[in-house]
Amino acid sequence: MRQSSSWKKVLLFGLLGAFGCLIGWLLGEWFLSWTMLPQTQQEASTPALVFNPELTKRLQREGAKTGDVQLSLLWNNYNDLDIHCIDPSGEEIYYSHKRSQSGGELDVDMNASGRQSKEPVENIYWPAGGAPKGKYRVFVNHYANHGDADPTAFTVGVLVEGNSQEFSGSISHGQPKRPIYEFTIEAKPAQQQPNAQQFWYMVFIVGLWTALLAIGLSLALAIGQNFYLHRPFLSTRQGTILLAGGLLAGLVSGGSAQALLSLVAQSEILAKAGWIAGWTLLGGLLGRGMGFFISNLQAKRATIAGAIGGFFGALAFLLVSQSAGDASGRLVGAVILGFFIGLMVVFVEVAFRTAWLEIQYNPKESRTVNLGAEPVSIGGDAKACTIYAPNAPPVALRYRLSQGQILCEDIATGVTQPLQPGDNQRVGNLTVFVRSADAPDQLAYRDLNRASPEAYQDRFSPSYSQPQTQFSLHIKRQVISLTNGTRLSAREIPGLEPQGTDGVVAQVNPNPKDPTVLGLQNCSHRAWTVTLANGEQKQVESGRSIKLAARTKINFGSVEGEICS
Repeated sequence: MRQSSSWKKVLLFGLLGAFGCLIGWLLGEWFLSWTMLPQTQQEASTPALVFNPELTKRLQREGAKTGDVQLSLLWNNYNDLDIHCIDPSGEEIYYSHKRSQSGGELDVDMNASGRQSKEPVENIYWPAGGAPKGKYRVFVNHYANHGDADPTAFTVGVLVEGNSQEFSGSISHGQPKRPIYEFTIEAKPAQQQPNAQQFWYMVFIVGLWTALLAIGLSLALAIGQNFYLHRPFLSTRQGTILLAGGLLAGLVSGGSAQALLSLVAQSEILAKAGWIAGWTLLGGLLGRGMGFFISNLQAKRATIAGAIGGFFGALAFLLVSQSAGDASGRLVGAVILGFFIGLMVVFVEVAFRTAWLEIQYNPKESRTVNLGAEPVSIGGDAKACTIYAPNAPPVALRYRLSQGQILCEDIATGVTQPLQPGDNQRVGNLTVFVRSADAPDQLAYRDLNRASPEAYQDRFSPSYSQPQTQFSLHIKRQVISLTNGTRLSAREIPGLEPQGTDGVVAQVNPNPKDPTVLGLQNCSHRAWTVTLANGEQKQVESGRSIKLAARTKINFGSVEGEICS
């Protein structure tokens, strides 16, 4: 197969991963809006009316909240000013870290994405009964100049347990953040327990949000792999594994990241490092999990590839959230996380393989499956086989790589033989080629890749357990390969009704006395009229067989076919 096709698979799975995480993000944002409701909408009331009328008007316009503590910032141009607050535990609330474990939240943040408003306002609050004891420090920072002249004048309103104050000043871009006010809330012992509860609540919520990303990504990649190999959409077993594995991976990685973020929140650098570590862990766990769905995907390489994807996703989140807010950061981060995990996992599958199978469905369509210690099976039972082959026995062939040697087992005969790169077998409607990194494709093969199916038989001889003459049934516009175990239904031979419940109307079987001689057995209710190459005619009753031979014509009743070699 041309290398470009392999790299198309890498890109395809990157896009599938991004799509899966996008679905997970949509569900996750709905989940966050629902689970965060008690902390924001139920415990917070409307803005305080004790500030000056202009500040109060802007707070009401933006739907700002208030409580035991409310800190509000007003200015009058397009520049981006930010209000910061360091709570008693040392955790800093600002545009890049909008919620603290103590219950504080930056619920209004303006002009972060550009020239949004000439009447901006920002707001931090702790809900009623939720502000912890200790010292609070309030700052103003000039984050970005968006074209208006500096210094920029501002007003800060501070409401603490019903008492309000206002502070005015000015600041220019490039100056350090300006200290505004410090205040202390006296000890309230009863408030300590809710804070510990809130810590674990947030760990659990973030873990579940991350689990939704993991489940969406895993489902997208697993379904994509099934579609790639023409297998059923998703089995019950696969779905169960994906849901359980995604939930566990999300809870472990997301919960760990949130816990670490809370413990080191007073340090912006350590907080960001904790978030990156959590998403890197998530990527590694998901990369490892994909080994259950991609044959012979090395666990170590898949884990490293997934971790790299998680690392880039975390960087994207941090970069975007600084300018566009947490929700946008989570969106971009999730999509990049999924893209890089999907891309990197398939990249290591393609880039580091030593031997693989190339499955030719037709001269223009092929797929690849890596070989390794885990057997790769091919047959007509889509649930039991790695590769689904129509019109083949339930499990026809089984391949594996053992001590550097490629082995193939014929299930019908029980014979296992070594194969060489370039060898091929015809299984049902598929042609299976053996490939190796040590034996690159030859130019002759590349020419045959654009030729007819018969050209394969001229160039490559069967490796084992197959008659030296290859037969096919030409019926209407179909060319159906006839190999040991090939089963035909009424779809291939219209007008015939099967005897059994499996829908088979004809099947290729070996002669009991000479397994190298194959015959086509009548499994339908109707007798066939057969005309041999010498003109002799025979009737093939139900249950009987006709030997495969070139130029044999069969009248099935509604249609007529001819066996060719």
